Amino acid sequence: MWEREAEEYVYQQKLKQERDQVETAEREKTLSTREAAIRAQEQEFIQMKQKLEQYPKELELALEQREKDVVARVSQQFTHEKALLEKETNAQIRLLELTAKNLQERLTSQDQQFDSLKQQAQEANEKAQALAVKAIERPTTIVTPSNSSPTNQPVYHGREQGRTN
Repeated sequence: MWEREAEEYVYQQKLKQERDQVETAEREKTLSTREAAIRAQEQEFIQMKQKLEQYPKELELALEQREKDVVARVSQQFTHEKALLEKETNAQIRLLELTAKNLQERLTSQDQQFDSLKQQAQEANEKAQALAVKAIERPTTIVTPSNSSPTNQPVYHGREQGRTN
């Protein structure tokens, strides 16, 4: 019995030792898995920490780049609008210059017409005055028609006789 108990004890010890080895192997496996997970988390934490430390720099660089882009875009837009306004202004100035030139030419033409008409009127007036003077200086003869008698109408021969004003 003792032998049996001793064998059973040895057998139980072997089983216990095997169970302990299996448990130890499982614990080691679990621990190594946990350790790997912790190391992976630790690496992830370190990377996140580095990213977090670099984030303000990256944000600043991104903001600077965005600011440069916006300034370039607004500057280009301003330059384009300025060029359009300059073209429009130049076109308006040219139109006004042409209008002024046209009006100046019309004014000059009208002045010339006015001077011509004034000269013609003056010449006509001088001719009318000359004719009037000639008519006054020339003795007036009234021609009687051939079928009427000349004795019925008085004949005037000079300035002093014909006018009664």
